Amino acid sequence: MLIIIKKPMSVAGFLILSIEAPINFANVTYLKERISRWIQDYEEEGAKKQSGLRVVVLDLSPVSAIDTSGISLFKDLICVGESNR
Repeated sequence: MLIIIKKPMSVAGFLILSIEAPINFANVTYLKERISRWIQDYEEEGAKKQSGLRVVVLDLSPVSAIDTSGISLFKDLICVGESNR
């Protein structure tokens, strides 16, 4: 399955990610690793600029389907975000 994730856009304090593939059991591990890596990269850049990450925006408008594994992905990302506060 082809997973398309556009290059993230960033505005001070915001990380905007666009995912253009179904979010299901077949790609949820890849998505979690990729999104976590982008968050980590943003936080490292933010530390240099002294502006931390406040909000992650997920543009899911092109996503045609999300299964229960995808829902678990979002729950995990929320937990990671809350633990980083």
